[in-house]
Amino acid sequence: MEQDIRKWVAQCPQCQARRASIKEKAAYTPIIVTEPLELVGMDLIGKLTPTESGHQYICVMVDYFTKWPEAYPLKSKRAAEVTECIVDFFYKFGAPKRLLTDQGTEFVNKTNGLVERLNGTIQRSLTKMVGEKPSSWDQHLKATLFALRTKKQITKFSPFYLMFGREARYPCEVPSDYEVSDEKVEAMVEKEQFCHAFSEHKKCMEAVQRNAEKSQERVLKRKMERGHDDIFVVGDKVLVRNKRQECRKGGKMDPDMLGPFSIVKVDGKSIEVTSEAKGKIIQFNTDHLKKYVEPEPHIPKKWVSSVSVSPTTPSCTQTPSPESSSPTFPTCSKYVPIQCSDKLFQTS
Repeated sequence: MEQDIRKWVAQCPQCQARRASIKEKAAYTPIIVTEPLELVGMDLIGKLTPTESGHQYICVMVDYFTKWPEAYPLKSKRAAEVTECIVDFFYKFGAPKRLLTDQGTEFVNKTNGLVERLNGTIQRSLTKMVGEKPSSWDQHLKATLFALRTKKQITKFSPFYLMFGREARYPCEVPSDYEVSDEKVEAMVEKEQFCHAFSEHKKCMEAVQRNAEKSQERVLKRKMERGHDDIFVVGDKVLVRNKRQECRKGGKMDPDMLGPFSIVKVDGKSIEVTSEAKGKIIQFNTDHLKKYVEPEPHIPKKWVSSVSVSPTTPSCTQTPSPESSSPTFPTCSKYVPIQCSDKLFQTS
């Protein structure tokens, strides 16, 4: 019976549509970067509580090598407004070699785990800082970013150090009676602290790569211990994560997964699926998919086994009890009656 119930629940279409915990089973493919601004990830947070300035979204960008984060409050997620954030980032740091975005109408379908984790960190930090004034989150965004930039990451260095060759200086580290003069400026230049830091730049970059690789190995080992990744092939039926339901207010009762869809093409982590109803081909990442279990006719195993009983099974006969008031039990080669405490028990 237990096997029947487990199978029935696993094949329930409604249960599968409400099961969104698929991220842990996603294939883990580390992204290798060797220098700052080689790859920049980008994503949107929202819809958030509207602020007095009308901001409801956050555009988040992060450099995959240094882990340097940038965040811009947005009033909408129109492509034109998102483009302004990209241009501002380029004016500050120059153009990155590649820009990685997640699935959304503003972007192209990709995978962006680093930015998604940063999104959660920013939201949790802002929630703690706004207190009972959730509409003031845009006033705390810069302070949150400074905290993330000056904190050591898996690289064992802070993003601030990797971007500028030195750690950030806090106001408390500047003497209250400090005065700038020509003599002090010349003395500072002679020390060449800044140049010395960049003379060690190559060693620092190599250390970042080693530390990042060790972290990725630990993550891969942990994921392997939790189970194998899903392997998708053409013809499989899958469910797709309902991303709109996660972002839309009032959609908590909508299904977490949509489908089923049929896979028509597999290209690494990119998969094309189609639905029988519309026939339109849509592209998704494997991180947003889970296998769909087709419902089968539910025939209890007890019924199946009773039909397939061998005709040579020993027949049971009724054994009369010594006393007419005592109950009778069926006996066969598998059962042996025993007497204990004036009561008859059966053991097999």
